[in-house]
Amino acid sequence: MINITKKWIALLLFVPLLLSGCQTRTEPYATNTFFAMDTLISVTYSAQDGDVTTADMAGVFEQIEKKFSRTIDNSSIARLNQEAGLDPVVFDKESLSLVEQALSYQHLTSSAFQPTILPLVELWNIADQEAPLPSAGAVQFELNIINNTTVVIDHDQSTVYLPLTGSGLDLGGIVKGYAADQLMSYLQEAGIQHILINAGGGIQASGGKTEEDPWRIGLQDPINPQNGYFATYELNSGAVVTSGNYQRYKVVDGIRYHHIIDPSTGYPAESGIAAATIFSKNSVDADALSTAVFVLGIDKGFELINSLKDIECLIVTEDKQVLITAGLENRITIIDEEFMIHEIR
Repeated sequence: MINITKKWIALLLFVPLLLSGCQTRTEPYATNTFFAMDTLISVTYSAQDGDVTTADMAGVFEQIEKKFSRTIDNSSIARLNQEAGLDPVVFDKESLSLVEQALSYQHLTSSAFQPTILPLVELWNIADQEAPLPSAGAVQFELNIINNTTVVIDHDQSTVYLPLTGSGLDLGGIVKGYAADQLMSYLQEAGIQHILINAGGGIQASGGKTEEDPWRIGLQDPINPQNGYFATYELNSGAVVTSGNYQRYKVVDGIRYHHIIDPSTGYPAESGIAAATIFSKNSVDADALSTAVFVLGIDKGFELINSLKDIECLIVTEDKQVLITAGLENRITIIDEEFMIHEIR
């Protein structure tokens, strides 16, 4: 679903630091890994609490991908896009709910998160290193389609319709977070208490590493990802998702073009942000909001986050300054001296 241009290992944006110095007892852990949604998923959990297999976990992601991948021909989203300008498409209850959720994020973020951005995503084709850059005219043409696209939902018929030919819906900005939330629910229902899901750009945790100790997580250096993590934090339960300009990109004539498109310009967002990390209760919120903050930029991004309840934000600028919301004060430990907490907002 999500195309990648670098080795998957570069997408492991969070590094679980499983050795907690204050740990008082040892839990028997298992770690299962699988590949789904073009991302390596790693799940560390207290194995004595429940009996689950890698296939069970992968199945949660795979079922969601089959519904929401725009590249799987018979998925709900693919059928919707194929019928744009022609006919409404019947969605099941789950699919309809996620479309509505995506549209609610669009409204909340003043379209910084834009689920109808598919024409521009396909035009830029960041995953193809050899594809030429789009012309200004082509960008403007697709931008006009996006700006005039309306998603029509008929609850009585359980249908979704894109009236404008050439328009398209892309839920890639939230579907991995949604899948992580669903996997967390599945594992908890199986009786597992201590869980850490690492889904590329996002972490979802529950129960701490033990009842006494939190999970310790490293935040990857977004300027030089090969350097590992620049900061750590502790997490008992909740989600943390990062959107960054270093995750998927291509270089043309010495200029790097990343995958996060600004819906207001039609071009890769130029906000001065290298990475935006959202801390929230669930992954789907963090997924959408991390993209929105990256697009909005520092001032508007913090204004949005500070208007929301139980959401925190950390921004790393391209010159290695770290800005955080007040709720993260004393929770972030900078370990790379090239970075510094510049401001608390």
